[in-house]
Amino acid sequence: MDAVLDRPMKEILGELALSAEVRSALLGQPGDLHDALDAAKNYEQGRWQSFQEAMERLWLPEACAPECFQIADRSMNAILL
Repeated sequence: MDAVLDRPMKEILGELALSAEVRSALLGQPGDLHDALDAAKNYEQGRWQSFQEAMERLWLPEACAPECFQIADRSMNAILL
């Protein structure tokens, strides 16, 4: 979002109705949601070592990633469409 809007992420997030936990994750602060975001980004970008590390921090098996990714994608499409 920050690159598209050419504004700092912190400024953009201040204008959105997000929970403190979501806001923290998007700003890179440690926590489960940040680890989940990190896992998703690394999975999508094929950075397998970083993906594996994020999944280990979440105590999730790597094998669940494709299904989790599809569920998240369907959820976002339902929200945005």
